[in-house]
Amino acid sequence: MASVWSFIAWICAPIAATLCILLLSGVVMLERLGQAMHSARLTSPSDSPGSGRVVTFITLVTLVLFAYESVDLQKMRSTQAATSPYQVQMEDRWKMNLWRHQRNWWISLSNITLWIVCWRVSQLIAYYRKRIEQLKMSIKSQ
Repeated sequence: MASVWSFIAWICAPIAATLCILLLSGVVMLERLGQAMHSARLTSPSDSPGSGRVVTFITLVTLVLFAYESVDLQKMRSTQAATSPYQVQMEDRWKMNLWRHQRNWWISLSNITLWIVCWRVSQLIAYYRKRIEQLKMSIKSQ
């Protein structure tokens, strides 16, 4: 499971941050590059209905991991009350596991936030460009 969190923290989050920077740069060429990255699709040989965008896949995986960590944190908090306060070694191990689950929870929450922001900014830019084209066409027709 550690490799999953390393992938999320060191690959997915920097990609999302870079994508947000590209989309919010204000430079048309960089915005288009960001939108092209955002609209990249997962393809399958049969083009099945299960194929979709990479962004959607990463967001859903991160959402599942976030839910998993939330459940684990709730379990840990409920087991804290059941443990004996006289076992110092067990308390240290419990604190170590609690810290790790909290860290993973925050990593997944920040990753979800970044990918959702990228998705929304990409939609806004697409709407903005479409609206500009409509206005240019209406001006030309007058």
